[in-house]
Amino acid sequence: MLLKQGCIWWQNCTAPPLIVQPDFQRRALGVIIVSMIHKGNLAMTEVESSVYERVGGDPVFERIVEEFYARVAADPVLRPMFPEDLTEGKRWQFLFLTQFFGGPARYAVERGHPRLRMRHSPFPIDQQARDHWLSHMLAAIDAVGVEESARNEMGDYFERAATFMINREAESDNLMHYGQGKSSE
Repeated sequence: MLLKQGCIWWQNCTAPPLIVQPDFQRRALGVIIVSMIHKGNLAMTEVESSVYERVGGDPVFERIVEEFYARVAADPVLRPMFPEDLTEGKRWQFLFLTQFFGGPARYAVERGHPRLRMRHSPFPIDQQARDHWLSHMLAAIDAVGVEESARNEMGDYFERAATFMINREAESDNLMHYGQGKSSE
């Protein structure tokens, strides 16, 4: 969203533009946002610190990733979807999570746009896999002791992201038959 500082939106003005992040980015990144418009002037406020900062930065996210992968390694539904060596996946997940929740943009520098759905499309993710993944991720943030407000923000994101990754129904053996149950071929 682009706003002009010091101008009412319907006026033509020459004030420099102000970039306002969408709500989900604003909460995670801790950027400056427009808090109110009063008499045609934009009042600015600083948003609370990012989730990354509130939970303790890299060391906490490293522990979350370790806790999560320990659970995945023992899960009969999820383990077959992962490579034998989990090291690379741990690294990418750590970089993604720290960046998404307001830390350094290392993931983007190394790998570009996350494209989560595309990166997960080769794996058969149904409701059961989604539920296992989500329960392990929530258990990991609980095991690490993430404080409640950050846990709620993280949990909300993980729930939405896990649901977004579903790419087949439990009874479908082929993505081309999604929504049609098990194929009769």
